[in-house]
Amino acid sequence: MKTTKIAVSAAGALALALGLPTLAAAPASAATTVLCSMNYSNPNIIGGLVQGTTTVSVTPDGAGSITLTVKTDSRSAIGYNQYFSGSWANLDTGKSGEVGYSTRRVVGSDNIVTIPHVTTLPGRVTFQVGVSNSSTVSTVGSTGQCGKEIVVN
Repeated sequence: MKTTKIAVSAAGALALALGLPTLAAAPASAATTVLCSMNYSNPNIIGGLVQGTTTVSVTPDGAGSITLTVKTDSRSAIGYNQYFSGSWANLDTGKSGEVGYSTRRVVGSDNIVTIPHVTTLPGRVTFQVGVSNSSTVSTVGSTGQCGKEIVVN
């Protein structure tokens, strides 16, 4: 994994020493990093033969703040309803919070939602995120979860 070092705080130095991914605030353009990806059954198809994918990425947008980008490839031409939620905890400060959006329809491969200005404060931050999917053509639902610890500067 390539890590671009823009600014290193004490937390950033610790992350580098431990081999954790780091995120640093940048004044002009900041690098986006994949937080995690999750696969789950397309709820329109019984048996789980077709897998949808949601990838969550993070971009620094200021000191101790990030933007989450949620991209879903529904693997469905007719779509289904998806609810995204997540929680985070700053292991250095004790601060924690939740992120998410209300249910939305995902169709095709290019469904993107941005959640700006998630203020975690600088430090080691653990994220746990997930999706819950429901179909209007079957009673089958599906879920996916993923998580990761990063360093926010």
